[in-house]
Amino acid sequence: AFFSAVIGLVASIVLLINKENPLGVVLEKYHAIFSENTSNLIELTNEESAWLAAHPVISLAPNPKSPPVEFFNLNGKYSGIASGYISLIEEKLGVSFKIIQFATWEEAIKAAEDKKVDLLGSIAATQPRFNLMDFTDPYIEFTPVILARRGFANQPLSTDSLDGYNIAVVSEGATEWYMRQNYPAYKIESVPDVY
Repeated sequence: AFFSAVIGLVASIVLLINKENPLGVVLEKYHAIFSENTSNLIELTNEESAWLAAHPVISLAPNPKSPPVEFFNLNGKYSGIASGYISLIEEKLGVSFKIIQFATWEEAIKAAEDKKVDLLGSIAATQPRFNLMDFTDPYIEFTPVILARRGFANQPLSTDSLDGYNIAVVSEGATEWYMRQNYPAYKIESVPDVY
């Protein structure tokens, strides 16, 4: 398991923001949240304070191509909703995150599994991952969608209607795990990203 103290701290900050503000309001007031003086709202235990003092720089491997949640922009800067939370956490806890860019999400996951990075910026919890990592409560949730060529089907698509078709899913993504777990007979191909 990764560093539980930091995971707990991240959860505290994320819950602090989401507890009183639905996601739309949080995004609408994005700049106000970052400018408010809320440093006194985060209470740390002695154990958390000691861990942070011993680890002033924490390595973070974002999903390189998952906008709007997180991605690297054209200038190579870590961007997206998760990067905003990370900036807030740095400010409020007085720590620094060393952002480590991998070419694919699969490489970032592997680095986390091998304990070469401390945290992943945005990852969905799956049963196998619970054995390797600690998770915060979600700070954002998305419903997966099926994308197909225009005119592909005469009816709405569902996961149950995809048998016999070639299905591409992002490698190491939660959707890949779900599809392989629930539809093992489907022709599923892992791809590095959706682009």
